[in-house]
Parts: sequence; C-alpha cells; structure tokens
Amino acid sequence: MSLLNKATNFLQDKSTAFLAVEIIYSRNSMAFNILATTGSTMFKVTDEYGAAVYWRGQDFLVASADMPFTPERGDVITLNGKTFKVLAPDNEPCFRYCDADGVRMRIHTKRINL
Repeated sequence: MSLLNKATNFLQDKSTAFLAVEIIYSRNSMAFNILATTGSTMFKVTDEYGAAVYWRGQDFLVASADMPFTPERGDVITLNGKTFKVLAPDNEPCFRYCDADGVRMRIHTKRINL
C-alpha cells in the first residue's frame, strides 16, 4: 500500500469518525443508513441564451465500501427530514470518486423539499 493510499484511508476514517452524519440513501423501495460528510459543489452551466449560470448543489461524501450500489440520477438522500435528489446539471456525472483508488465518493444532489 502506497503512502498516498494510507493517507487517503486515514483521512476517510477521521472524517467519518468526527464529521459524519447519518443519511438515508434510497432507490425505489430500498433504503440504507449510511454515514456521510457534507459538502457542496459549484457548477458553471450555460442557459438557453448562452449566459453563464452558477448552480450550487449539496454533496454527500461517503466511503465507497459503504455504498450498496453505484449512485444513479433520481436516487434520494434524506438528512434530518430534508430530501435531496441525486443529480447534477448539464449531463455532469452525479458522483465522482474523491481519490485515485476510489476509497471515497462525492455524490452530487439538489434539495427538493423546503
């Protein structure tokens, strides 16, 4: 195991231990409790008139090993009664791996209830 891989695993363990919140990850009738840390991503997209528009989404960072399946558009995350839909603008992927080894993933969402 490389030094960088050890550091990635160390940071994943520490962020889960000290920063994580419990979310409910749902797809159709399946739901799983998973620990995640929160973040956000700012996307720059172009509207139908060619103007730049900024779109901020809520992100959830989870250990890839904790995910029962690969995130897909339309999945739902619930946190403290707030509902978030897994998606990203302009055909961007709805999740990305945070590291080269895929230890942790960042899931992009948008809040759908206010």
